[in-house]
Amino acid sequence: MSEKYTGAAPGTAEERRRARTRKKLLALCAGIAAVAVLAAAVLVLNAAQKAQENAQETSGIALDVLPASGSIDSMSFFAKTGETVTLQRSGDGWQWVQQPDFPVDAEPVQTMCEVLTMLSPEEHFTAQSSGDYGFAEPVQVITLSDGSSTRTLTVGAKNGVTGNYYLQVDDGTGLYTVTEHFVTMFDADMMEMMVYEPMPDMANALITGIRVQAPGAQPLAITPYDTDAETGQPLWQAVQGEASEKVDPATATTILDRLHRLTYAAAAAWKPTEAQLAEWQLDEAARTVISIDYTLSDEQGVAVTDTLTLYVGAVEGNMNRRYAAAPGQKGVYQISGAQVEGLISATPADLATVIDAAQGE
Repeated sequence: MSEKYTGAAPGTAEERRRARTRKKLLALCAGIAAVAVLAAAVLVLNAAQKAQENAQETSGIALDVLPASGSIDSMSFFAKTGETVTLQRSGDGWQWVQQPDFPVDAEPVQTMCEVLTMLSPEEHFTAQSSGDYGFAEPVQVITLSDGSSTRTLTVGAKNGVTGNYYLQVDDGTGLYTVTEHFVTMFDADMMEMMVYEPMPDMANALITGIRVQAPGAQPLAITPYDTDAETGQPLWQAVQGEASEKVDPATATTILDRLHRLTYAAAAAWKPTEAQLAEWQLDEAARTVISIDYTLSDEQGVAVTDTLTLYVGAVEGNMNRRYAAAPGQKGVYQISGAQVEGLISATPADLATVIDAAQGE
C-alpha cells in the first residue's frame, strides 16, 4: 500500500524554505514585543520623572507643625468613637476636657507630642487646583495650641498607590503625605489611654474566704474548715442553703490559682450609663457578685484583712473576657473569663468534683 503524499519531502528545499520563514516570523514577533516593553518602560520612566518634578522627597526631614512657642499645651483630634477629644496639659499630666475626672495616662499622650515634634512627612508638593485630596471630608483633624497660637493639621484621603495620607498644615497650599501609622495613632480609643483604678495585689494575697451571689440563686459560701496534715494547705467546704459539700482539693487549688491572677485586662467605659450596665449585665438584677476575703501585707509589712467585691457581668465577644466593676469605682473593665470560671453559677455539688484546670484558659 502506498503512503499518502503530504507535501514537501523531509529535508527538501521547500521544507527548508518554510523553516526559514517560521524563524523570521518568530524573530519579528520577538522584536515587536521588545519594542512594546521598551515603550512601556519609557512611559513609566517619564511618569516617574514628572511625579518627581512635582513632589519633593522629604523623608527624614522634620516638619515644623508646632505652635509658635514650640510647645503643646493642648491638642484635639477625632477619637475612634467619632467624637472630638481635647486634651489639656495639667501639671505633669493631661486632662480630658470633655471628662475632667477621667484618669488620663500621660505616656501615650507624650508619645503623640513626640511624634508631632519629629513629624517627618514622606513627600512635599504643591496642591493642584484639579486635585481631590479629601480635605472636604477629612479622616482626621488635629489642632495644637500653646495657649496663644494654634496650628491645624488636616488629614485627607489615602493615596491608593503609596498607601500614605495627604496632610495639610493650616490652610497652606503646600501639601505633604504621611504614613498610615501617623493617622492611626490619633484614631485613639480613650479607654486605651486610661489609668486603671486600683485592685488589690491578689497575686500576693492570702485568700481566706469566697462568697458568690448569682442572680436568682442562694448565696454560695466557700470557707476553710481544716488544714491538710501533709501539705499544710487549707481544706475547703462549700455551703449553699441546706446543701454542703467538701470542695475537691484539686478544684480548690484551681479556683484559688485563678483568683490569685485576678486583674483588670482592659477598660470598657468610664462612668457608664444605665443602658451600658444593662447591656453588659452589670445592673443589679443581672450581675453576679463575687466577694473575696483576703489578708495582704501593707508597705510596712503589717498584715491587713480586707474584702474585694467584684460585680461580674456578661461575656465580651470572642475574647473569653467578662465585664466587671467594683463598688465605688467609676470605670467598667474586662477581666479574663477564666479567672472566675468554676464560681459563676457553681453549686456545692459542682465544687465537690474535679474541674479541668485548663477549662476557660
